[in-house]
Amino acid sequence: MVNIVNYQLLRGIGLSDRAVMELVAHTRIKSYEAGEVMYRRGAVEQPWRYVLTGVACMCSPEREGKRDLFGIVGPGHWAGDAPLEEYQAAILELLCMTEVRVMEVPIEYIRNAFESELNFCRYVARLLNDRNLRQSETALMQRIPETVDRVSLCLALLCETFLSCSPSRAIQDSRKLDAAQAHQSLPFNQTALASLCYVSRSNLSQTLKQFALAGLCQAQYAQVTLLRLDTWMHTLKVQRQQTEHIGRGAFETLTSLSTGAQYAVAQ
Repeated sequence: MVNIVNYQLLRGIGLSDRAVMELVAHTRIKSYEAGEVMYRRGAVEQPWRYVLTGVACMCSPEREGKRDLFGIVGPGHWAGDAPLEEYQAAILELLCMTEVRVMEVPIEYIRNAFESELNFCRYVARLLNDRNLRQSETALMQRIPETVDRVSLCLALLCETFLSCSPSRAIQDSRKLDAAQAHQSLPFNQTALASLCYVSRSNLSQTLKQFALAGLCQAQYAQVTLLRLDTWMHTLKVQRQQTEHIGRGAFETLTSLSTGAQYAVAQ
């Protein structure tokens, strides 16, 4: 019997009915625990994975008990799309930040589909383009000199990534979120969040206190919740429109918007 959910997921990424019927019988659902590495640097022939629940981070291999974190993969996102070439090794690792449940597809079937399914090729191209843009923005943010501005934009970019996940999209489509009241929890402890923002743990803590005083976040060690998503998203939009000096005055923009006009999350 064909699994309807898996069938719909595969049809939704541009695969033809013929390709899906061939593929769906080879999919499987698997769970990974928090702290488990889903795939390691140098691994080859890894499955293509669709994240159903949970959050994982792209990161460097562990060295002296530390990792550099480069981006997140959440519900509605595919992971493992780079090794489409045969025997291409993974460059980064995928670390589960929470318990993660995925649908896995053997890479050889994805490779065959990539060679024969035009709409699927377009989907992968859009996926890689979006991921490359986010990684480029993240690299630029590392160069922002002021800690508070760097954290402002890194948190906004993380929030945007979470909002792009399928459950969040469904909520926005069905309920038309009241952006001024909406919030987004980031399921990372402050040590991991500091790594994602390229600051020290102590500097992050001080910056979060400033955000909390402005009514923009609630901070606990195990979880930070961003409030007033309209403000965070519009700050990110303003910064993207700057062709020079990205990041300059990001915190000032964030705090001034929090007390001014309202903007829609999806603006």
